[in-house]
Amino acid sequence: MDQEPGNTSSDQDEIVFPSKKDGWIAGLLWLIVAVSAAGAAAAFVMSLPILSLMIQEVIWIGMIAFCVSILRSTNYTIRTDSLLVRTGPFRWTILFEDIKEVVPTRKIWSSASLSMDRLYVNHSGSAGGTYISPENKQYFLEALAGKASNLELAGDRLISIDAVDSNSGS
Repeated sequence: MDQEPGNTSSDQDEIVFPSKKDGWIAGLLWLIVAVSAAGAAAAFVMSLPILSLMIQEVIWIGMIAFCVSILRSTNYTIRTDSLLVRTGPFRWTILFEDIKEVVPTRKIWSSASLSMDRLYVNHSGSAGGTYISPENKQYFLEALAGKASNLELAGDRLISIDAVDSNSGS
């Protein structure tokens, strides 16, 4: 049996999909890490008062930690009743029942995505929508459709069964 990408727990309750990474986005984040490391090193060479030095070091090290955490932890977990989106220190939980559609997009808006090859998860809630970029989009869509009984796979997108029912009734 072929193993699909994504880490699954032993009881199959959760499937984790890492983010696809575009070289230029990862490169930009690593450039910020390098510049921050150089800034942290340069701050020691300067004759700064100890308080100023400590503040600068906290800022530089914070930038490094933030960028590395985004590179290492951006992923999407399909749970029993929700989609958990993680990027760096940020987390969003989207209940399946709140998802209206999941469609491909290449919009550049800020997102929990390390690639321009994205999916837009249109959902109700405070955010209204979330951009993600699972490594294997088709398998992600199939897995999400398999867990979310309110969503139906239609090619390269998921649509709410409620939307399908209301369109077929008119």
